[in-house]
Amino acid sequence: MTPLQFAVPIGALESISGAFPYVILALVVANLLTRHLAFRSYKRAAEGVPRR
Repeated sequence: MTPLQFAVPIGALESISGAFPYVILALVVANLLTRHLAFRSYKRAAEGVPRR
C-alpha cells in the first residue's frame, strides 16, 4: 500500500511516471524564476527606484 494510493489511481501515475522528473524540474525552474523576479522587484522598491 502506497501513500498516494488514496489520492490518485495508481494506474494513472504509472502511465506518466517517466515524465515526473521533467515535471519536477520545470516546477523548480519556474519557482526559482519567480523568486528572482520578486527579489528584483523588492530590491528596487527598497532602493526607491521607480518601476519601468
